[in-house]
Amino acid sequence: MFPNELVFLHEFNDSKVEYSDLQVKIKDSTISTSLYTKPTDIHKYLDFNSCHPLSLKRSIVYSQGIRIKRICSDNDDFQHQLAVFVSHLLSSGYPLKLINKEIRKLSNSHRSELLEYKTKNPSSRIPMIPFVTTYFPQCRRLFRHFKSLWPTLQSGPHPTPACFNYQPVLALKQPPSLSSLLVSSSLPPLNPPPPGNLPCNRPRCQICKHLITDTVVTPPGTNIKLYPGPFNCNSSNVVYLFYCDKCPNGNYVGETKTPFRLRFNNHKQTIRSKSEHHTISLHFNLPDHGLENLHCCLLRGGFKSDSERKSYELKLINKLNTLDHGLNRERSHLGAFNCLR
Repeated sequence: MFPNELVFLHEFNDSKVEYSDLQVKIKDSTISTSLYTKPTDIHKYLDFNSCHPLSLKRSIVYSQGIRIKRICSDNDDFQHQLAVFVSHLLSSGYPLKLINKEIRKLSNSHRSELLEYKTKNPSSRIPMIPFVTTYFPQCRRLFRHFKSLWPTLQSGPHPTPACFNYQPVLALKQPPSLSSLLVSSSLPPLNPPPPGNLPCNRPRCQICKHLITDTVVTPPGTNIKLYPGPFNCNSSNVVYLFYCDKCPNGNYVGETKTPFRLRFNNHKQTIRSKSEHHTISLHFNLPDHGLENLHCCLLRGGFKSDSERKSYELKLINKLNTLDHGLNRERSHLGAFNCLR
């Protein structure tokens, strides 16, 4: 495809050959193995000052030391490669005390034992319950406190289930990272749907006549342009907008995890029952108002979590100012965000 850019490198050597991270060579009529690194390898390890768990940083030192010991068949070569590895760790900020502590563990393992394949016996596994939590810096201190109280739980007046005969193990989930926040693993569709809401066109659907199909919506009483997404009456996990075509202060922003059809029917039922506990019901039961004055559109969907959906709802509430000049009144999940108003 690019003939001028392709470069092939062939090497020939009658005494050694490299493959992956292994170098096989002939020395004194004997085949020996050593660690091989490419000339382009920058030997960059995880920085010790990162926010990763300390156990992960320790395991890097120990596991890479085990790897070097497995590969190097000559002990002098192993010591040389280990010294090079330690110098790379020091340049990444690892303290020498921690490095020496992990490397001392290598002396307890013989290379022949490390090369043996270890089979796992499922019947010998201890049936322990995992304590699953998202990693945070103090989680291990919390778990140590939990383990210290475990005997108290075992000696309590009520018998514990058999599954709690052994202490739970700590299982950590990865917290959100910059990569997960900024990069999406899903590819955009090849043929994206056109913008704007689409009616479902079901014969008995009572929502389609209220649904706004315009690609640009300007709520009454504002100069703000909103762009509804490609959703319909059955879409779920969305943030939606209600507005009254008679009043400039009749805008309402809501969110739903369930299908929009269910949420709309709930609102419609409060209007028909003339509920005094819902602002939408109070507004559309005013004189010269009714369901025929209610219009709706679905603005955004496909949220990764409930908190992301609620955050976007709050952003839109503040943008349209529907708390002071609209129908939004509930502050149950907005209390922590009042500072944004």
